[in-house]
Amino acid sequence: MTKILLGKTSFDLKKQLLFSKLSGDSNPIHLDSIEARKSIAGECIVHGMHSFLWTLENLINEIQYLFSCYEINFKRYIP
Repeated sequence: MTKILLGKTSFDLKKQLLFSKLSGDSNPIHLDSIEARKSIAGECIVHGMHSFLWTLENLINEIQYLFSCYEINFKRYIP
């Protein structure tokens, strides 16, 4: 499988709050550092769909088309 670098970003709290508002997902593990400390991750983590959509946007910019199906394996959370 060929690997390509699609870009770099930082998922800060401002982006997380916006994504939460747009998606309706207000799970404290994504937004509340105190509550997130009680989780297995021990800190706030990025919404999985947020990271996928960011990746998809960059992939489309790189290859100029969409696939009809994607297999996603989250190997680790994104802090």
